[in-house]
Amino acid sequence: MFDFARLVFALLFVVSLTTGCAEKHLFGDSTNYYMALQQNNIADEILFLEKIIEEKQAGVTDSVPPETYYFLVLLYSHNNNPAPDYGKAIMALDRYEELAPPQRNERLEIDYLRNILHEINQLAQLRKQHEFLKGEKTSLLNKCALLSQEIDTLNKENQTMKYHIDQLKMLDIRLEQKKRAIR
Repeated sequence: MFDFARLVFALLFVVSLTTGCAEKHLFGDSTNYYMALQQNNIADEILFLEKIIEEKQAGVTDSVPPETYYFLVLLYSHNNNPAPDYGKAIMALDRYEELAPPQRNERLEIDYLRNILHEINQLAQLRKQHEFLKGEKTSLLNKCALLSQEIDTLNKENQTMKYHIDQLKMLDIRLEQKKRAIR
């Protein structure tokens, strides 16, 4: 019984040490609000945060908390955002990093986030290019179909003209024969 109590005490001691030593992540509960936003509220929040930044640039306010830029990163790249802008998210992350230089452990999280945003941005650009090329392909296929119809029409016209030329040659030959017969 005494060993069991000792074991439980040791286990609780180790658990309390490990949780106390665990590193805090760069951004805690303050981001939960932005991550839980619904699709119809994201654009309003982006406008609100951008307005705060514009007021600073216009001189209306003295400073902008660096977290404002981080929250913009979250909103620009939010999975519920109907019009995500990963390029702006990367720029906002760069600005956040300028205003609040990260510690060593925070650097890894920011670099990880930046790499993910770069990859997603490249994929988004490829998706846009794919959609553009799909539209262009459809346009070219329609043009190709029209040209095929025109080729068929011109081939029929060409066959008709060949037939008329052959008829005229035959007529010319007959006229030549009649002309010789008359002389």
